[in-house]
Amino acid sequence: MVALVLLAIQLSAITLQASVSTVAYAQDDRSIYVKKKKNNDCDIEEIQDSSDLPNVSPSDWNLVLVNRDNVKEEMNPNLATVDNIQVDSRIKDATEKLIAKAKEINPAFHLISGYRSVETQKTLYENYTKKEMSEKHLSKEEAEKVVQTYSQPPGSSEHMTGLAIDISTVDSLNQMSESDANALEKIAVELGFVKRFESNYKDETGVDNEDWHYRYVGTESSKYMTDKGLSLEKYLEQLKNKPKAKSKKSKKDGKSSGPSSESASMGDAGGDWTTPGTPSYKVAETLFKILTEDFGLSGTSAAGWIGNVQAESGFDMAAVEAENNQSYAGRGYGLFQFTPGSKYLDSEFYKKGASQEEEIKHQVEFVWNSEFANGAYQSYLPNASSWFGLSGVDSIDDVLDNDNVENAMLIFFSVYERGDVAQMHRERRLTAAKAANSLFNTKNVKADKSKWKLSGGTSSNTATITTKAGLNEDNVDCDEDSSKDSDSGGATDGTGTVPADATAWGYKPDEVPDSLKGFIHDPAKLGMEYGGSKGWYDPGSLYLAGQCVNFTISMANIIWGHEGSVTGDGISQAQGWAGVFGNSTKTKPKAGAVFSSGSSNPGHTGIVSHVFENGDILIIEQNTPLSGADYYGKSWTWNYRIHTVAQQKADNFVFAYPDSGEPKW
Repeated sequence: MVALVLLAIQLSAITLQASVSTVAYAQDDRSIYVKKKKNNDCDIEEIQDSSDLPNVSPSDWNLVLVNRDNVKEEMNPNLATVDNIQVDSRIKDATEKLIAKAKEINPAFHLISGYRSVETQKTLYENYTKKEMSEKHLSKEEAEKVVQTYSQPPGSSEHMTGLAIDISTVDSLNQMSESDANALEKIAVELGFVKRFESNYKDETGVDNEDWHYRYVGTESSKYMTDKGLSLEKYLEQLKNKPKAKSKKSKKDGKSSGPSSESASMGDAGGDWTTPGTPSYKVAETLFKILTEDFGLSGTSAAGWIGNVQAESGFDMAAVEAENNQSYAGRGYGLFQFTPGSKYLDSEFYKKGASQEEEIKHQVEFVWNSEFANGAYQSYLPNASSWFGLSGVDSIDDVLDNDNVENAMLIFFSVYERGDVAQMHRERRLTAAKAANSLFNTKNVKADKSKWKLSGGTSSNTATITTKAGLNEDNVDCDEDSSKDSDSGGATDGTGTVPADATAWGYKPDEVPDSLKGFIHDPAKLGMEYGGSKGWYDPGSLYLAGQCVNFTISMANIIWGHEGSVTGDGISQAQGWAGVFGNSTKTKPKAGAVFSSGSSNPGHTGIVSHVFENGDILIIEQNTPLSGADYYGKSWTWNYRIHTVAQQKADNFVFAYPDSGEPKW
């Protein structure tokens, strides 16, 4: 112990404190960590050198942290089935190998649980809590403390990631034989899984020993964590504090002569993507080919796009944005970091099981159709001037046929990425763009405007959009007419009961049961086109057109005779409309009312179609799994849903409508 203290003093003159669990010291670009381990009930402080940490990033998809201190919204991973249990498709092979090897030890091994949605976890957690309250006569608070030793509150369970599995020889926690449990842990580590919860780091995880709960983190991490005796929480802490290696300096001018060793997935312009034959090089090369050959970009413009892609995702086609207390809903996904990722993953463009080249093309198609083919980019062309001082940026040609690689990079950032300029890492993007231009544009590829599939664009060449089904979107009517199956509600507000057959979570316009149609007010009959912009408020972009706020503004403008926008997220719309009406928000619903729900930004909003006699309401909304941009992948759409009185209370519903007067349905 004396030797350790002396070493710590030599390193930093900082006194080790028994209450500190992790302290970092600098010495020749290495970090020394002090961790506390229990040994015969004594605290032993050890020096742990982190210089041998695996070359992984804390933002990697397989290291996402979910616990009671890191609560997540529904993550919607792409799922695959293994022995009737669902897991993230990216760990399907590892899971299959694990269960196969486990059965070689004991044929009784089986998977108990895998992916669970937040809603499922909520039901489980509530049922466990009620059971503890009933059987042990505990208060709800006392019962929840007990439950949290073996089950997590909704949004806090690793099962929502699809990366956690429960595996055992029996269906009861901690009832596996010690020999089977030890054997399972050994084979799991070799396949990238770690036993997630151990008694000796309960203080870090908040969960006691669980012999059946395993979490996929990748083989490099699983071996390191097991060897060092680290929880995922502590491991991520070390990764985040790992010093960055210094870039090599040229003796000639002192400038960096090569890329930094920082992981390319972190957005560095270095990494191995410039090395022919590496996986990331192949992705970048294929992306350049698709942009130029399939979409007609000039080689220089394509390089400018690629510079942004490198900074956004490091050419990881399935990259998931790290959790960093985002102020927006959901995390980014893919090469372009679609935010939230669900707007791509739930769209027609995402095809599960696609080849690498197909997946890259699908992501480009999504970018093209969501921002460029429809002319949405035009609203953002002025950003190039106001943000970067570029003059004359006024057409699609500047985006797709630019002969200056730096301008191409900046213009794509201005019209598509539209991020925080102060945080964009401009030099990183430029370095990557120049590298892409040098690597892939050796023939100085010219733009091919005949391949620019545009409608509403500002170029010498325009064409119509063709969908994957080969239909001209200007004439697609299958979705636009789907709302015609709904009748306008004729029922008097405050009457009727929710039909017995109206049990679905919600309904798209063409799925409404006949029993519910008498309570529905159809936006299409008010002039709002389903699947098109006619009759809607124009928020300036296709993505914003698909948000809940835009539906509320569009419909409320019509039924309450208002013009223009009402500022605020979903949670603020009722308050904003109350200002329009000259009163305050109300807790009692009414047909035609603007509602807001949620307890924090951004919240949700929509229109009340009908109030039933018991106070339950039928609402019309956008931006759910059945409509809108983020989850449904189609703007200018809506769905219907029933909210009970209890649900209204739980979701903090408030309403806005005039003190007198009725909506003009």
